[in-house]
Amino acid sequence: MTREVKKSKIETSKQRQNRHKAMEAATVLDKIKHDFKEPPKAMDYFYDLYERVHCKQQPLHNDKV
Repeated sequence: MTREVKKSKIETSKQRQNRHKAMEAATVLDKIKHDFKEPPKAMDYFYDLYERVHCKQQPLHNDKV
């Protein structure tokens, strides 16, 4: 009797690499926010964009492939 393994639980090397990149990006973002105690308001856009694209791995442009 063999035990079935759910394929969704198996992480590919590309998924693992992307997960590690996202963790690294989150660390960099935290360091940037910590180093700049009084950032200009314009940096909020950069922080949000960086977090969305690099940490959450969302597309840069939603309407493009």
